[in-house]
Amino acid sequence: MEIEMVFLDSSFIISYINKRDNNHNLALKIMAKILSGNYGRICLSDYVFSECATIFFKIFKDIKKTEIICRKLKEDMSFYIDKDIFEETFEIFIEQKNTKLSFVDCSIITLMRKNNINYLATFDKDFNEIDGIKVVS
Repeated sequence: MEIEMVFLDSSFIISYINKRDNNHNLALKIMAKILSGNYGRICLSDYVFSECATIFFKIFKDIKKTEIICRKLKEDMSFYIDKDIFEETFEIFIEQKNTKLSFVDCSIITLMRKNNINYLATFDKDFNEIDGIKVVS
């Protein structure tokens, strides 16, 4: 039996943690739905973790606060980018036509497709253009 999962994008994680973010209240509501089990187990990748760690340190300018947040994020880190994932991600990145997705965003698409993950928590509108991805709202 396949385990349902929901992938978290850095835009969502940052909005959820940062109380001053414009999407913070919406992120709280979406996270409540996620935590109720509607979308399965939470997951993220090392690339998303890296983006979040960097941004949290810039926002909070406090390594201890950043460490606390990042230790919690590490608990949900399920995927690591290897050479094969990197190469597939690069192809998606260079072949995009109607989107302006970052390389990290393209890695999310690759990981979701390879692992049959349907749900994504994100505030990046370009993901709405990607077949097979259901943006959690």
